[in-house]
Amino acid sequence: MGLDEDFVVQNGVLVEYKGSAQNVVIPDGVTAIGERPFFWRSQIQTVSIPDSVVSIGFQAFIGTALRRVYLPDSVQEIGDGAFNLCTELEAVRLPKGLTRIPDWAFQMCRSLTSITLPDSVTEIGAHAFAMCPKLREISLSAGLKQLGVSAFMGAGLREVHIPEGVQVLPESLFENCPNLEWVALPEHLEAIEKKAFHGCAALAEIHLPGELRRIGDLAFSNCSEIAALYLPDSVSELGTGAFHRCRDLKIVRLPPALQRIPDECFMDCEALKKIAIPERVTEIGEVAFCGCRSLPEVALPAKLTALGARAFAFCEALTAISIPAGVETIRWNTFERCLELKRVEIPGAQRLESGAFLNCIKLRAVEMPEAVQVEEDAFFGSPWGGTHRYP
Repeated sequence: MGLDEDFVVQNGVLVEYKGSAQNVVIPDGVTAIGERPFFWRSQIQTVSIPDSVVSIGFQAFIGTALRRVYLPDSVQEIGDGAFNLCTELEAVRLPKGLTRIPDWAFQMCRSLTSITLPDSVTEIGAHAFAMCPKLREISLSAGLKQLGVSAFMGAGLREVHIPEGVQVLPESLFENCPNLEWVALPEHLEAIEKKAFHGCAALAEIHLPGELRRIGDLAFSNCSEIAALYLPDSVSELGTGAFHRCRDLKIVRLPPALQRIPDECFMDCEALKKIAIPERVTEIGEVAFCGCRSLPEVALPAKLTALGARAFAFCEALTAISIPAGVETIRWNTFERCLELKRVEIPGAQRLESGAFLNCIKLRAVEMPEAVQVEEDAFFGSPWGGTHRYP
């Protein structure tokens, strides 16, 4: 079979490759590379693309053994997953006029070490560089405006500067990037979505910009090196488990507009020693501070009306707590195993659920109304004798 006979071309579109060469030269005159013409041709190590090509189709080179790719400036569009699972790919030259890096474009390119995006790129698609463990650096274009879900999940990035045009960091953007140490966020950033930085174990500090409004579920969970967090006044919403297992977190500054601390928000922040809960907070969710073993004290705001189950369980350094009159029910296991807890004030209590103060082994002073309903085992394992109450 002759060289050109290896290629099936229809109306200028390369639709199939029949050859077995390691080094592929696409014929001049081809204007588009169609869908999957080189699908899992694992013998292909190099490809020469003529400057007549203007588009590359869906999964065009998926699973090949390409090591380096040079895309001519004639290429205007790249299809989803075009170089997905090219595990030997080390370097890519992208065309100057490209505006979008598609979904899954370079996902699981395990040998890719660096890449520079053309200034023309305004969007990076979902999973575009996910699971690229050797990708240490990437230069993002100044005109970038949109980032896709999980775009860099599992990448080996060490530092990233996100351009000013980006307003939202999407779900799982940098999830499980174990080497990520530094991120510069744009000043006009409005939202950090679910799991955006989940599992970034090397991230020691981050400056949150002054226009940030929302931090999503598990956004910074398992960022075990962060020691201090200062949330700007603009933040009005925190997601479930936003800072779950930030094990080295010692100091937190919460914004004054915050009205609710959600479930699991600071769960297992074992080093947390200081936090001021804003005056507008009316609810603290379930297990919100559970496992904050170093927290010696916390002042609950006067407007608080709801305290979730196990909210302060295993806060082993907590010595005393005064619960505002608006809180009528102490949920099950709310203060379980607060080993240093000696004094509790609950002036508005109407009901204490089972295990509310379970195994609070030093608790001897409890002030609460005489008519409060105390469920069985509410004080199990605690020495309190039931004699200190409000009249």
